[in-house]
Amino acid sequence: MASLSSRVSDLLDIAGEVYKHDRLVKRPGRRGAAFGPAQQRQLRVEVPVREREFWIESDVSHKLCDVLRWLTRDRWEFDFVPFETRRRQAEQVMRLWSTPLAEGGQVALFSGGLDALIGAAMLSERYGSVALVAVGTNPRQIRVQRELFRKIGVLADGVVPVHVPAGLRGASRLNQERTQRTRAFLNLSIATAAAQAGDASAINLCENVIGAMNLPYSPRQIGIDMSRAAHPITLQKMSELISAVLERRLPIVNPLFGMTKAQGCRELPLEWLPLVPITVSCDIGFTDRRQGDALLCGRCSSCVLRRQALWAAGLSDLDAQDRYRFDFLKGDAGGEALRAMITQVIRLRTVATQWPDLVGAIPEVDDVVAGLLQSGQCETELQAHSRIEYALATYASEWRFVPSPAIQTRISATSLAAAA
Repeated sequence: MASLSSRVSDLLDIAGEVYKHDRLVKRPGRRGAAFGPAQQRQLRVEVPVREREFWIESDVSHKLCDVLRWLTRDRWEFDFVPFETRRRQAEQVMRLWSTPLAEGGQVALFSGGLDALIGAAMLSERYGSVALVAVGTNPRQIRVQRELFRKIGVLADGVVPVHVPAGLRGASRLNQERTQRTRAFLNLSIATAAAQAGDASAINLCENVIGAMNLPYSPRQIGIDMSRAAHPITLQKMSELISAVLERRLPIVNPLFGMTKAQGCRELPLEWLPLVPITVSCDIGFTDRRQGDALLCGRCSSCVLRRQALWAAGLSDLDAQDRYRFDFLKGDAGGEALRAMITQVIRLRTVATQWPDLVGAIPEVDDVVAGLLQSGQCETELQAHSRIEYALATYASEWRFVPSPAIQTRISATSLAAAA
């Protein structure tokens, strides 16, 4: 269990400054407009670093700016200055957590969401020794993560919980940029520190295939509206950067990429199912105080996908245990996310298995293909096409399990009209 190296400590400091700038520098221009120069930020960040020569080296600097540009669509520049303050404690102690990882052990990010739980169950069964790295940005999230850790510890002896608070202090939420596209960069940098300390063989970011691809629901949803946190290209670019930092290859993998959320739910062992209602899969569940005790809003795309997945997986009893502020299965009209997702499903039912039509309707699938090829997950374009087509067709078909006559009528009527 080694102490943190100076380069990993530098990476953590860089990630902290990047995350701070991303949240505090608001985007210009009108939200909802086609993404372009008007919404692009020019961000210049000064960071004190321990190994300045390493970070100003052109290849490393390019990798850093490249992944940030991909995640945020902004232009980033860095001024690396000599580090002159006191070293962090983790650079001086030799043991960063009490339980060491076994040889070949894995690190996995653990948000406290349903996909994270599915990934934890899968990885603990597959590898035995897994460090779950929970980056908590607010008290609600930290409370949920700790409760899940307690219960997971009873089910899986080889799981090592690693909790890292990472909130932004002293800043008004009203003045923050709400897109916050560098959260994945921060989380993966923290996971890198855990991987270096535990000599892990890989970092896992667990996200179902639909969430990882995060294809736009409509042509209007473009640019900064699209998060790329778990996109295959993101994982590949981050792997290249952290491999340079560690001076050894460290892959970042998504073990759930081949599964829809419903398929992942079906893989959960029976003894893990009681933990599902504790998880929070909601875009605002940890931050919106208006929800009271209901940590799931019921209207965001994450809530809708969670419900669709539980019903499609035959786990509707677990959905009944969830507390939603708004319930589209009990009279609520649903929000913009539900309408957009239904529109996407209707489109997918007609184009998902025909690649030229799919690219014509959703050009962003080409980026997914590029990521699968660059990372070596697929050897040929045809293989990547087949994998994506299968995932999208499966996802679209799973919507038939959602017990809403209004939703089913709209999907069926539109699909029949398109076929005719």
